[in-house]
Amino acid sequence: HNIGFLLISQHRHREALTHVDRSVELFEAAGDRLWWARALNGAGWVRAELGDHERALEQIEQALELLRKVADRHGEASTLDSLGYVHRLRGDHEEARLCYEQAVDLLRELGDGATESEVLLNLGDARRAAGDDAGAARHWGRALETFSALGHPKAEEVRARLADLPA
Repeated sequence: HNIGFLLISQHRHREALTHVDRSVELFEAAGDRLWWARALNGAGWVRAELGDHERALEQIEQALELLRKVADRHGEASTLDSLGYVHRLRGDHEEARLCYEQAVDLLRELGDGATESEVLLNLGDARRAAGDDAGAARHWGRALETFSALGHPKAEEVRARLADLPA
């Protein structure tokens, strides 16, 4: 599992796939539903990066179902973010928006402002891709508030995104 995620962080998705798939098999065989779900989410995300969107959706939806059963709300939020990403890649901006909004709501309830802001960036990206620049500005602006308050380096990236929007 960790080797797969190290390779993902290096953008070596094809190599990561072997490791994340193996972790899915091992966690399922061990009966560890929490880590099986996390591995499924990771495998789905890698498949999305590699263009296999249908299989990615299957794995991420399965992960979401498992995470809800074990009541891992943070994992659920992360998986909803992944699901939004796959829908955005497929051009299904409305489904992406719904997934991202659910993730934002969960993260707000959990008090995880930094991760909520990361998802708000994704939600803004989905709105921009759907041609809704005002929606993108609204979500990016909310992310900027938190990143700025935290002194997070992503604040500059968000400022640049906002500056690129038409006036």
